[in-house]
Amino acid sequence: ISRYGNVRQTDAGMVDHLLASLLPRAAIGLAGACSAVDDEAAATLRDGIRATQQALRLLARPSLHEPWWAALRSVARFGGSHGLLCGLAARLLLDEQQADIEHTAQRMSQALSSGNDPALAAAWLEGFLDRSGLVLLHDQPLWAMVDRWLSSLSEAHLVRVLPLLRRSFAAFSVPERRQLAERAQQPARDESMAP
Repeated sequence: ISRYGNVRQTDAGMVDHLLASLLPRAAIGLAGACSAVDDEAAATLRDGIRATQQALRLLARPSLHEPWWAALRSVARFGGSHGLLCGLAARLLLDEQQADIEHTAQRMSQALSSGNDPALAAAWLEGFLDRSGLVLLHDQPLWAMVDRWLSSLSEAHLVRVLPLLRRSFAAFSVPERRQLAERAQQPARDESMAP
């Protein structure tokens, strides 16, 4: 309604006023809502965060984005939020160029550290990948980041996290998994040569 109007001739100014007051409130409460939640609540929150992100992208109003970015930065801090939501927030910040690949790689390294609970690490990776193998297929820096992390794992740590990685990748479609396997068999490309 705010961007395109509707057939009922709803006053877009009223909708804009509602958005201008509602979004900052949601952003302020987001970090608290994402902490101390179980897996089911985290999955519900993930859907809400994704829907809000899509709505903001559709609105294309920079004045509304900054409170949302700040909220996502709080959620993305490892240890303060459920791992699923922490990983999703890190991914959204990367996708929207609110975090660079190096900072995201540090977040990934921290989340997937061998000292962390494997379930927490798997939840983070699941949130970060967000049920999409396409991002790994088409984003060379992200592929390289995941590849570097996997290559850096000791054999003991790899054995420990392999079932959790399998769970994260199981959400991908069969063609995505096949293409990822084919890509993993190819020699590593130099990132500086990536398109």
